[in-house]
Amino acid sequence: MLIKLIQEKRTETFIVEEGTGRTISILNETCRIRLKDGRILLEVSESLKAEEAGKIGLTVLQHKESGFKAVLIRFEDDQGWDQFCRYTTRKEIITAGSSETDDIRIIHPLIKEHHIALNLRERSIRDTFSSGVLSVDNRIVNECNDLQITSRIEVLNLRIILAGDILLANTCGNIRVDLDADVQADLLSHIEPDVIANMNAVHSELPSRTFREELEEPEQIMLLKRMPLILTVGPAVTMAMASFVTSSFSLWNGLMNGRQLSEMIPMVMLPVCMLMSSLFWMPMQRMYERHTQKRQIKHRIMSYSEYLDDLSARIRSYEETYRKMAEMIYPPDPAYSRYASDPFAVRLGTGTEVFDIQLSQRFSISHTDGLYQRI
Repeated sequence: MLIKLIQEKRTETFIVEEGTGRTISILNETCRIRLKDGRILLEVSESLKAEEAGKIGLTVLQHKESGFKAVLIRFEDDQGWDQFCRYTTRKEIITAGSSETDDIRIIHPLIKEHHIALNLRERSIRDTFSSGVLSVDNRIVNECNDLQITSRIEVLNLRIILAGDILLANTCGNIRVDLDADVQADLLSHIEPDVIANMNAVHSELPSRTFREELEEPEQIMLLKRMPLILTVGPAVTMAMASFVTSSFSLWNGLMNGRQLSEMIPMVMLPVCMLMSSLFWMPMQRMYERHTQKRQIKHRIMSYSEYLDDLSARIRSYEETYRKMAEMIYPPDPAYSRYASDPFAVRLGTGTEVFDIQLSQRFSISHTDGLYQRI
């Protein structure tokens, strides 16, 4: 008989043979489970309270002090639990549920129509009803958006393993798979324990298949909004010309009254200097400000381009690390030739492993900005 234990957001599945028993830990309490005459006998400590939930093979256990609960689900037929069939499909989304229209039909009272949605392209899976029947790598989840190579998906007694474009599913009696089976492949035997240990050791070190980072905001430069040069210089030139004309009349009157020219020249020098300043220094100041701003913009573009180049290098390094680790998941044939029928021994190249890059930004940038194309 197949037993599935769900507690503390984790699952454990095992088979109990007739006339044998097994010691398990439920809510940190030691319990004993036995199969006798086709009936499950559960011996629990006094700290636990056990209740049957109808006739669906489900037992709810609650800790009297903490109030935490655990669930035991029994499956009468354990045939096919550890045997897999290999499938290929061109579908992007595969559904699992109780309906005949589901790609994988699971006949069980806890399963509803279109209960599970598996997106092969995005490598994500979702429990539509958040019912707690979905687990990924023995963790109860309602949704997982980052399925890895060899991620082990379980929905009650359904087991699914993704291997590139290949999907491996076990063959329990209450499960019907409406996908294209690989007719050239024999029924795959159960996974060898030492292979699982090796694969899990590598898989535990495998980084996320998605590189995520939020872009840093470029340095903000306040662009000077200048008026046309004539509007800036015009008032100063007008004042200088008015002063020059006035001083010229004063110079003429002085000369007519017999005063020396040397005495009258200082009167004209001030408006002349004002006029020269208006015509020369203001345009020079405008040119200097424009040159300074261009230099700041150039430095900003170079600095942020270096940041983007560094980000690109880190992405390539991360992708290369992921690729090498993924290749370790699928070892060469000679090393695992004796496990040729094992679902984990699928060679790299039989499918496609997508590496995602997700970059986000919290700033906006104008299409006229020099960094627009780079970003």
